[in-house]
Amino acid sequence: MPGNLIISPISIDLGAKNTGVYFAHYPEGSSIEEIEKEGRVYQLEKDSYTLLMAHRTARRHQRRGFDRRQMVKRLFKLIWEKHFGLEWDKNVQQTTSFLFNRRGFSFLTEEYDVEVLSRFPEEAYEQLPEQLKIDHDKSGLYNFADALSQWTNSDNALEKIRGKFHRILFKTYCEKIRKCWKDKTTNDQTVGEGRDSAKLGNTPKDIFEELFQELPELKERIETEEYTFENKRKEKVTARYNRGEAINVLSFVNNNSVDVANKIVGKLPPEQTDWLFNPFADFDLEKSKERLTSPENSNIKLHLQHLTFALHKTLNELQSGGRHRSNYFGEIEDVLKNENHTHKYLEKFCAQLQSGRFKPQDSDSPLTVEALANLIGHLSNLELKPLRKYFNDGKHKTGDLWCEEHLKKILDSWVM
Repeated sequence: MPGNLIISPISIDLGAKNTGVYFAHYPEGSSIEEIEKEGRVYQLEKDSYTLLMAHRTARRHQRRGFDRRQMVKRLFKLIWEKHFGLEWDKNVQQTTSFLFNRRGFSFLTEEYDVEVLSRFPEEAYEQLPEQLKIDHDKSGLYNFADALSQWTNSDNALEKIRGKFHRILFKTYCEKIRKCWKDKTTNDQTVGEGRDSAKLGNTPKDIFEELFQELPELKERIETEEYTFENKRKEKVTARYNRGEAINVLSFVNNNSVDVANKIVGKLPPEQTDWLFNPFADFDLEKSKERLTSPENSNIKLHLQHLTFALHKTLNELQSGGRHRSNYFGEIEDVLKNENHTHKYLEKFCAQLQSGRFKPQDSDSPLTVEALANLIGHLSNLELKPLRKYFNDGKHKTGDLWCEEHLKKILDSWVM
């Protein structure tokens, strides 16, 4: 029974840019269901903080994210086997691993500057391919922070972000080829393969297809011919320009006449030198912040690099299975309700779940899609701290053990 003592805990998760605050208010002895609770996220003003160790922070977040996912999967397996008393087979393992790996993301914006993207300069906007054009807002600004958020939250987010990033890739590879051509026509020599910082030696296959679609003869030659070069040990090595998923355009230009290079460049769109950068490279936000925000120094190329980096980070997250948190929880249920899946393990698991084959011990009814989706969603929300507290107990040294009371105590403490 609730007592007369009122408890009002507050939990603050201080981040470099985003701070989470969780507040609860309840009489002593209340259950979790009875407490009043609220959570908010506060974002600091852009000029009120300085990231001193951005790269180390990113690596630490990656490590913590990996540890958290592994522990969540271990905890789910314990619940499935020990609490539900259900068999843990390959289909269950692969399905739950797939769902937990798709955990939603919320703060990709820590790695790029939302404020800068929301005030994208017109000079840089004019350099963008048509597929990235957006309407300006009421203030006449091009708000790519909002646009990126809308694209990421759309039903076809992965396809949309991939398509827009592809147009940027095409721009950058056009300028890489043009630079290679200039080197050849002025010096009759391009950079060697070992110094290919622009990665023209690994031109993506789809970019190559578009670049050479009006040059069928050269396209066929690159796809079929071999060439010989000298490696670091001064040995003669034979290789193919066609590497499967990538094409070595650099070596093809190197090994052919200026006339061949002229034909290729003649089919390129007009020159835009601001796109001459590596679209896959990391972006050092702290070193670039002053130049990005200074009204006296409108660096078009830097703004294009910043937008490219934001798109690339978002694309990587989506390709790895991540979903924005606002979509993730609904998608878990959609996956489990679906009867047709490409992967057999997923199809078999969902069929068993929907037919009521998973009946927990000490329960009169089978596990439902809604109940399992809620469980996976709640577990995916667990922070690393309570997970570590549970699994770092000495009892787990010889193997994971199920202790419901211990877990309940940890979760009660974490939530309340």
